[in-house]
Amino acid sequence: MDAIMNQGVEIGILSKSFRQAKMIFKKIEDIASKPEAKYLSQCITRVSKQNDEWVMEIGSSSIRALPLGDGSKLRGFRFHRIIIDEMLLMPERIYNEVIVPFLSVVQNPKEREDLHNLETQLIKQGKMKEEDRYVWPNNKLIMLSSASYKFEYLYKLYENFETLITNEEKSNTNATRAIMHFSYDCAPKQLYDQNLVEQAKSTMSQSQYDREFGAIFTDDSSGYFKISKMQECT
Repeated sequence: MDAIMNQGVEIGILSKSFRQAKMIFKKIEDIASKPEAKYLSQCITRVSKQNDEWVMEIGSSSIRALPLGDGSKLRGFRFHRIIIDEMLLMPERIYNEVIVPFLSVVQNPKEREDLHNLETQLIKQGKMKEEDRYVWPNNKLIMLSSASYKFEYLYKLYENFETLITNEEKSNTNATRAIMHFSYDCAPKQLYDQNLVEQAKSTMSQSQYDREFGAIFTDDSSGYFKISKMQECT
């Protein structure tokens, strides 16, 4: 819908493995192949599947699935929307040095500059107020993941977002952020195989179960050796 309604938008689907990124891409194709989605399928103008890149074009918009690797092959791409699956597996360096710069370029910068200058003139002439300026949509980053241990980078990133949301009123930006904890018991009953959930509850440790099914960040492992200490030693 984003690609259809916002022509010219570049959407990137990234994951630690190319296989995982392709699975999300394949979901779009599965939806478009259904009889009730015939109008959606008519909007898709081209699909290309190469060894290191899958691309779907919808008019002047594109949806691109890419492998993460060490991040070197991703340099040079620019996206207005990024979807990261399995964020827990994303190295901190790649997130900061590759992913975040992806979103640094806005869509239609010349059009934005022209409109800003025109609005400035109207404000000077008293025909418009500062608060009436047009608000352009921001670039978007969507991160999906199981919860992690609190000593891992994902939790630090989570805390950073939480702080930004808490202090949103104090900031002068128009950025909006959201965090959603989606526990299995919040989902429709038919979404999960209840037998599998019960099996996991009896075979996993409580901390494992909380992370995978409860969307809860846990302090450390419940085993004899602390996972954080083992990670330091390796």
